[in-house]
Amino acid sequence: MLVACLCSANAWAAETAIVGGMDANYSYDDNVNVVAGNKIALAGLKLEGFGELQYRTPRLDTKTRLTLGAKRNNYTDLESDNPLLKEPDDSDFDYESYNLNTDVSYAWERHTLGIYGRIEQDSNINTQFADGGLGGLRQVQGSSNVDTTVVRPTWGWQLTERQYLQTTLQAQFADYQSDRYVNYDYYSAQTTWFYSWSERVQLQVRPLGARYENAAQFSVTTDTYGLEAGVIWSINEKVELNVLGGVTEVSTDYGGRGFFIFDPETGQPEFIELEDENNNGFTGSGDLSYKEELYGFSATVNASYSPSSNGYLQEDNRAGFSFYWTPRERLRFDLDTQVGMTDTSGNEFKNKRTFGQGAVRASYQFAREWWVSGRYRYREQDYDRNSLGSADGNLFSVGVSYKLPKDIL
Repeated sequence: MLVACLCSANAWAAETAIVGGMDANYSYDDNVNVVAGNKIALAGLKLEGFGELQYRTPRLDTKTRLTLGAKRNNYTDLESDNPLLKEPDDSDFDYESYNLNTDVSYAWERHTLGIYGRIEQDSNINTQFADGGLGGLRQVQGSSNVDTTVVRPTWGWQLTERQYLQTTLQAQFADYQSDRYVNYDYYSAQTTWFYSWSERVQLQVRPLGARYENAAQFSVTTDTYGLEAGVIWSINEKVELNVLGGVTEVSTDYGGRGFFIFDPETGQPEFIELEDENNNGFTGSGDLSYKEELYGFSATVNASYSPSSNGYLQEDNRAGFSFYWTPRERLRFDLDTQVGMTDTSGNEFKNKRTFGQGAVRASYQFAREWWVSGRYRYREQDYDRNSLGSADGNLFSVGVSYKLPKDIL
């Protein structure tokens, strides 16, 4: 999908590239919020364009990318047993989005310094299924914005010929323009030690830590500390296995949050403050990839603690599989699937959700810079809480894409 023009006078000169393109996509979704009641079907056109500037020297590598998007809907249908609910307007689900990110790295001698930054605005319709889910909606509401800022500096150090050390810090801030979700700040740090055991086997050890802080009236703070170890194994030129696993300690401070009960003796309400919690759990990840010229696949598993808009740090367990096939030069098929389970990390407020989604896509290059595509996606989610239950949804879409020509510079 990306094209570039590289300009260099010799091996030591700077290389500059411009990457760009646009997409127009019309989709129909029969259950946008993936809920059992108050189902909303939605159809509309989404336009998206992006541009990326790349600059590279033997020591410096920079990429800056801007993506702008907008969606306008022309069909909305509400399926509900509640006659008092008002049919939403098409425009209630319209939204604009942007994503500006920069990735800069500088290398000298045995060191590499880098920094990544991103500011982004998107719709909750696009973000919340992968977060805490969309099943908590008890009323019909439209799209709302989610503003995200991420800053991630890194430092790499080639200790010896066989040893490499990499430290990564990250700060992430999420701001939701809806009272259905809780804003949060998330800070994390990890250092990974790599050791080349052989030409194809690399060992890795990673201590890590993080802090989650929500912005609710009664704030909740959760700290995590863990240690993981694993191996990267290049089985052959086409197959690679990357595995990490370990234990993470979780400490939650409920910040004075609690609930009221009535004292049977006095008949007066009594406030019960939640006790802080300490527990632990397994964290880790695995990735197996295989690539041929015409096809390839990737299988992943991941167990972690991740920030959530539900107001708590959540246990996040996922497994995914992706496959691509290019039977002809201009024709490509893609398959992407994912299943997972999320739950709050503490024991006081459980909100377990299982979910899954799968998508197939066919794309054809009908001209030098033009592609046409069709896509189908199925997804479902199930909550342990009976008031939310389980639901599924289907999406159908067709689109056309344009890429900038190679001779743009």
